[in-house]
Amino acid sequence: MHPRQLRNTLMITGTALLAIGLTVLGFTIFQEPTTPTSITTNEHTQRSRASHTSHPLPTLTELKQAWDLPLRRPLYDPPPPIVEEAVFVPPPLPVTLTGIIDEPGQSLAMLKHTDGRLLFCPIGYQLGEMEVVDIQAQHVELRYYKQPVTLTLNAEDEG
Repeated sequence: MHPRQLRNTLMITGTALLAIGLTVLGFTIFQEPTTPTSITTNEHTQRSRASHTSHPLPTLTELKQAWDLPLRRPLYDPPPPIVEEAVFVPPPLPVTLTGIIDEPGQSLAMLKHTDGRLLFCPIGYQLGEMEVVDIQAQHVELRYYKQPVTLTLNAEDEG
């Protein structure tokens, strides 16, 4: 199609659509309004009044019951409950100090286990969660469940 023919076709189509739109608009403006008969009759208004009288308004006590319902909630999440952390209490120490061999460069702690074994423990010795940290002439320092523990040699154990 040539541009002139395309322009003429578009002009004719646009004019026809404009004419149809104006015709429809004219008919809707100048048409007489019609109302449904049920709105204008008295029978409808009488029915609506009768329906209001059959359902009385709620009483004050009924309204109070509705007012007391817990319908209002906060618009945010409440903070989580505070849970106390359980305090870890380690079990009793499974050894007792029975003696100390104190020599320069090689000190040993004599520890008696609860199962009856006698242990000769140098510095750095580990038994479960227990570790020998330091050995002195009268006491031994241990680390038991990451807590420092000092075992002292009794006067009656010496000798």
